[in-house]
Amino acid sequence: MGQMLELSCGDCGTEEVQLDGPVMAGYQPRCEQCGEPRLAPWNGPAGGADGQRPSGEVLNRSIADQAGTCWCGGHFSLEAPLRCSVCRSTGVSTAFYGIAD
Repeated sequence: MGQMLELSCGDCGTEEVQLDGPVMAGYQPRCEQCGEPRLAPWNGPAGGADGQRPSGEVLNRSIADQAGTCWCGGHFSLEAPLRCSVCRSTGVSTAFYGIAD
């Protein structure tokens, strides 16, 4: 279940709400370079013998491969930092806003 975060940019003053984490439709990795999010529906590797989804590096690589390349030329990652959607700064503060499914 993903969470909705209220972001306040310390550089340009923008206040907005962004989604962070997986939702029922899939994962939403962000571009490591510009922060642009992209929905990547879950249809990756089936996991181990116990049927669990892979975690950590294997999952991040699978989701990044699915997401492709960003318009800016950057690569997507589940670990990319949150950024302001206006000035692309990572100098943002967050507050929990709600849960997204």
